Amino acid sequence: MYLRHNWLTRYNPLIDWVLGSITFRSIQQPVPTPPTSPLQPPESPPPVDSDRSDTPRFSNCKAPHITLINTAAFALACRLEGSVQFSLHLHPKESKLRANSAEADPVDLSAVPPEYHNFTDVFSKSKASQLAPHREHNLKIDLEEGASPPLGIIYSLSTTELDSLRAFLDEHLANGFIRPSSSAHATLVLFVRKKDGSLRLCVDFRGLNKITKKDRYPLPLISNLLDSPSRGKVYTKVDLRHAYHLIRIAPGDKWKTAFHTRYGSYEWLVMPFGLTNTPVAFQRFINTIFADMLDVCIVVYLDDILIYSQDMASHKEHVHEVLRRLRKHGLYAKPEKCKFHTSSIEYLRYLLSPSGLTMSADKVKAITDWPEPRKVKDIQSFLGFTNFYRCFIFNYSDIVVPLTCLTRKNALWNFSNECRSCSDALGA
Repeated sequence: MYLRHNWLTRYNPLIDWVLGSITFRSIQQPVPTPPTSPLQPPESPPPVDSDRSDTPRFSNCKAPHITLINTAAFALACRLEGSVQFSLHLHPKESKLRANSAEADPVDLSAVPPEYHNFTDVFSKSKASQLAPHREHNLKIDLEEGASPPLGIIYSLSTTELDSLRAFLDEHLANGFIRPSSSAHATLVLFVRKKDGSLRLCVDFRGLNKITKKDRYPLPLISNLLDSPSRGKVYTKVDLRHAYHLIRIAPGDKWKTAFHTRYGSYEWLVMPFGLTNTPVAFQRFINTIFADMLDVCIVVYLDDILIYSQDMASHKEHVHEVLRRLRKHGLYAKPEKCKFHTSSIEYLRYLLSPSGLTMSADKVKAITDWPEPRKVKDIQSFLGFTNFYRCFIFNYSDIVVPLTCLTRKNALWNFSNECRSCSDALGA
């Protein structure tokens, strides 16, 4: 409904912009002339609730001027001196309800020793599933000069894939991890089948990664990382929950993470998997938190924290301090994946114990039970796996020479008895 200016001038109703009401004057209330001060509304406003008595009243505030404009006019208005822009986003009602009921969700602490039960919030899945605040270590996506993110296409999806897509969107919209996007650039989504047969949705960031400036912050070498904890006698491993999703995308860079789907375009508000620089960004963040504890009583590789000590008393103090810092910085752990107060522990595919660093039994079994290679790719997979443990295999480089010869260009395939002997020697 539109009210013209001449109509408003003629009848001059009482308009309350806060309550959204229009009240016509009675015969006893003459229309005031301009010099006369405005009359008060005939009815008093509704009483304010006692628990909201400190809420500010805006009934006398001037209504803002709101105009619907196109993108060109908006871009021009943004360039005006003194202009300020605000963004308003609508979120599903369930997101707010979920945030309010986070404390009500029970946390299973059966795998956590009683002395750490006062850190229930650190093990909360609900809290880890909420949108984290902006931090100093927000992920910035700096593109190469003159480069633009690619524009992906939408492929036809099966019914199962559509169900998986819908579930992914519903969950991440409710958590606030993604939001609808109007970005001019967006990539596509792919599906990868898990070992249990279910589907994992992956956003294809390969095109964006090619034009993103690389962050050269170093990741720790695993071989060097385990030197210090190999001298420990008591171990605790903490596995972080939603680690990447607890770091936000920097303001102004969210549009670069947009992806197309059957149900619209969306963009990430938190660090997604598959985006370049995300591992080093998280490693920098976690190193900053535990800078004074690194190689003293803990080592950290991405979202895996290993705490080691010489005795149980000091170890409990170290674990308490780690959990305290996780709470302070809004990080959360998976209690079902954590291991507490053990004399030996598997960490980063190695087995740590007071006797030193060794290969875990299941990794040795994986080498001895490896099926005989049938093609070059099988050889490459086998060598890639065994190379990780070359420090435990004496004269490794000489042993694998017959196998590496088969991976050379234009080499004829002949998995001879000599090659079989190499495989047996590696598993011996």
